[in-house]
Amino acid sequence: MRRFDLIIISFVTAILIAGLAAISWQTIRTAQTLLLPALDQKADTVARSLSSLVSEAVGYGIALEDLVRAEEVLVTTLNDNPEFGYAAIVDEEGGPIAFAKGDDVAMPEGSLLDGGTDMRVIAAPVTVDGIEAGEVVVGIPNAVAETLVRELWVDVAVLLVVAILVALELVAFAFSVSSAVLMRGLAQRFDALSKGDFRPHTPLQGTGRIAEEVQAVDAEIDRVRQTHASLTAQAEAQGAQETSASLKALGERNQLSTTRHDPPVSLVAVRAPVFLFFFAEELTRPFLPTFIEGLAEPVAGLSKEMVIAFPIILFMAIVAFSQPVLNTWTE
Repeated sequence: MRRFDLIIISFVTAILIAGLAAISWQTIRTAQTLLLPALDQKADTVARSLSSLVSEAVGYGIALEDLVRAEEVLVTTLNDNPEFGYAAIVDEEGGPIAFAKGDDVAMPEGSLLDGGTDMRVIAAPVTVDGIEAGEVVVGIPNAVAETLVRELWVDVAVLLVVAILVALELVAFAFSVSSAVLMRGLAQRFDALSKGDFRPHTPLQGTGRIAEEVQAVDAEIDRVRQTHASLTAQAEAQGAQETSASLKALGERNQLSTTRHDPPVSLVAVRAPVFLFFFAEELTRPFLPTFIEGLAEPVAGLSKEMVIAFPIILFMAIVAFSQPVLNTWTE
């Protein structure tokens, strides 16, 4: 990559990373301040909902220890809210009446009302006629919040990488417009000359001072090459082998007799649209299986997974096998 391109890309990337990192850090800090209260509020809502059901049952004269299928209700609650560690119904002394916990959650030591250092506990009273008969307890593992924050960091990191890639492609596209092309072309010419590279560049069209500078540099490169070719021809005609050898070595060192193969500006300009097209097309990949599952009908002899995968396989196969033929049309 040419030094000018590297400088521009490095400069833009540094600005993007600094700006996006600051925004990401602030976003995650804000999310952390909202995450735990929101999780506690959800647990409080679930605990109050369960306590109202239990209070209603106790109000009909059913004792807490005589509740039927209470654990099934707690298990269903945990299945609907996997971020909770356990749910329990306890009597007024804290003794367990019904209890359910997640698969990876250890049995709390001591009272269910005390989650210890690894669990936060939200409790809602079971009251009948203003008298507290027990409590519904919901435990939230501290690791849940840590996992959510870690996943949030991963999501932000992915968005950061995607934003940088898109921005760099847009920068490359911006440098394909006429004024930017002239500035980029002038920088590339100076960079090549500083390395002793006198190969001719692709002519650039335009008006203004930068265009005049580009044309002047190209004219000077052509003059040097023509002078070198003329001197080489004269030395060979006069049989001056030492001079001819020196001129040949000079030409090889400064590439005075070779040509340059640069991609045309139109080819560079098409990078950003093509990148954005494929990027947009690939955005469908994460939710496409779920979308197809909602539309798919059962097919005899095929599993549900195969019915979901078949349209994606068919699409990718058509793309792969049509490329040898359609590439010519695309070009």
